[in-house]
Order: sequence, then structure tokens, then C-alpha cells
Amino acid sequence: MNWKDLKPDDGYFAAVNIAGEVSAKLVFGLYAGGKFMKSKTIRGYQWPTGRQIGSLKRDLIFWEGVAEFMNAGGRLVDVLADIRDGVADVSPDDKLVFPGWTYFDTGVNQEGNRVHEFISNDNDIHPVRFVRWVRNEFVDYKLTEADMVEADNYVRYVGIREATDAGDLGGKGTTTERQASELAN
Repeated sequence: MNWKDLKPDDGYFAAVNIAGEVSAKLVFGLYAGGKFMKSKTIRGYQWPTGRQIGSLKRDLIFWEGVAEFMNAGGRLVDVLADIRDGVADVSPDDKLVFPGWTYFDTGVNQEGNRVHEFISNDNDIHPVRFVRWVRNEFVDYKLTEADMVEADNYVRYVGIREATDAGDLGGKGTTTERQASELAN
């Protein structure tokens, strides 16, 4: 590709497309020449639950990495064995497993640190409990839905790449409040 023809939005992308309460999909696609070329649905749900949307957002972290690796000229075929062997060598005992918790939301804060949010699987605890882990900063646990909404009012995540409708494949937004109320009911 000629650099002068490259548009700022060109390249591979990953996004979670949420169409209200009807569907949620994790997609991987390509823009070239300033135009949408194609996308592939990696996984999707009809009438998704908050936990299903959370699993799509967790997988989005991986697919965004794939997109940026490919945008940098990398070829996945060249690193697949390295990924398998590297993960096996570094994490032989699965030290970061969170039994009783489901991934809920993700983002990057203004300082550039990844934010991981989890929701408790224990339906007998009311109000529902959440954990917010901001890498390299802090871990908040025993958070309630109200705590999550309050924090979302003053913490702006950047670079989430979550679309609110099918026409906004590279859009930004959050469904944290909707997910929290769905899961609490």
C-alpha cells in the first residue's frame, strides 16, 4: 500500500456490536482506502445476557491485539506456535483464575491502564457484587451496582471500540449500566 493512500481509519479492527437488547456480536474486520471492506462475526448472541456481553468484551481484548499486530505488518501464522508455547511456559498452573466470577466489562482509563471488571456468580448475594481491577493502580472488590454506576460517572474509558449499533463498527460507548441492572434482576 502507498502511504499517501492510507486513511487514518484504515486497518484491521475488532468491535463488540450491540443492537439494543436484541443481539451482541464480536466482529473482526477491515477498512481500506477509507471504506469498510468486510467483517466476520467471531461469536454472537441473540437476546444476550450481561454475562454473555462480558465474555464478548473479554475476547475483544484479544482480537484488538490481533488487529493491531496485523496493522503493524505482523502475520498470525508466524506467531501461533509462539503464542501456544509462551502461554504454556509462563502460566503452567493458571494462577489467574477467578472461580465464582464472570468477566463483565473492559476499558482503558485516562492513564492508559487496562480496566477489568468482574461480576459475582453468587445469585444469593444482594446487592450483586463486582470487582474492578485497574492494572498497575488498584483492585476494588465488594463493589455494588451503585458503586459501579457512580464510578462510571467520573471515570472515562478510552479506546473501548464497542459499537452501539451495527452501523458503528468502530464506535465507542458502554453498556455497563444496562448490564448491571440486567444481572441484578
